[in-house]
Amino acid sequence: ISDKESKVFYQKVMFAYKINGIDLNKQEAKKLKTLRDRNRILESEFAKNIAENIPILDFEESELDGLPKDLIDSNKQKDGKIKIKLVSSNLVSIITQCNVRESREKAAKASGEYAKPLNKKVAIEFLKNSREIAQLCGFNNYSELAMATKMIENPAEATNFIETLKDSSQERLTKEIQAIKKIKLQTGDKSKLSKTDKSYYGERLVEKLSGVK
Repeated sequence: ISDKESKVFYQKVMFAYKINGIDLNKQEAKKLKTLRDRNRILESEFAKNIAENIPILDFEESELDGLPKDLIDSNKQKDGKIKIKLVSSNLVSIITQCNVRESREKAAKASGEYAKPLNKKVAIEFLKNSREIAQLCGFNNYSELAMATKMIENPAEATNFIETLKDSSQERLTKEIQAIKKIKLQTGDKSKLSKTDKSYYGERLVEKLSGVK
């Protein structure tokens, strides 16, 4: 192979063979397939644990001040309580529109924690398998394997890229946080800025700048 394009193509084909275990002996190739098959099962289990265990929270109507009336009415029970399932659309509505900080924090906490007990064991096994897969394919870890076929090429380059983005966006981010804090103070809330505050008051900042609510 003499021309550059053919060499590049050849290298890509050979690399694809490598990461699919073409250089391995039968025992290693069988182990690689077993690990990959198991990880596909774990991926499905991880997603299933999330989809089938989405929490449903109880609220008084007063605790959901600011939310759209149709969202409240569609989830109102006979006893007057509001039961809301934290699917992504409902979660976003609560965090960005609910005027009651305690309700925003309650929803955020429940959403962030409900699948952890179920998926901790799944994640640990998946990561362990991924490391073994990478090592069988001749890499030190799975991040090296995952990035080897990407434009970024390796974890070191990815880290450098992230640091560059971080440095270039830091000034703008600082200004946005200061603007959000200012709007929060204008409401009389002097508490420490939380993650949900950033989303809620960030939405108020967008409304102020755009003039649209």
